[in-house]
Amino acid sequence: VIIDLFFSPTKAFASLKSKPRWAIPFALCLVFSFLMLAAHDNPTWEKYKMIPEYITVQQFLIASVVVIASHAVNVFGSAFFIWLGLQLYPVKTNYLNILSVVSFSFLILIPEIIMKLPMIFAKGTPNVYLGPVLLLPSEWTNSPLFNLLENLDIFTIWIVILIAIGIPY
Repeated sequence: VIIDLFFSPTKAFASLKSKPRWAIPFALCLVFSFLMLAAHDNPTWEKYKMIPEYITVQQFLIASVVVIASHAVNVFGSAFFIWLGLQLYPVKTNYLNILSVVSFSFLILIPEIIMKLPMIFAKGTPNVYLGPVLLLPSEWTNSPLFNLLENLDIFTIWIVILIAIGIPY
């Protein structure tokens, strides 16, 4: 199902309708989110390699809570609001089906992270962008337009398209 998501999303979502599942894609995204969080705080390869030498158990636990809570809010929250919105329409679906679609759609974060990590290490900064925000001058970093465009990249659009494809199933 995971491979089908990238090459044949309608087939992937059709198989999720008969057997909804969300835990495996959720866990996969958590693993890659940990990698991204570590790179955010250690944006050079030299620092990144040294993480096991200086991280404490307490720091690891705090990072775990942050990553898990953040991803859970994104996935479960998105699924809930989509489910809530669909209650206004005569669509025959339940929360678990929507949660499966959203959870699998968020797997698009994996290629995004795989693409961003080398760029972060090459630049030595976590400020790596893949969308139209690249067109703005650096002085606009704290502007509302920058904040909007920073989150509007090809991967976010891909996730939204996959959710739109998967929800009717």
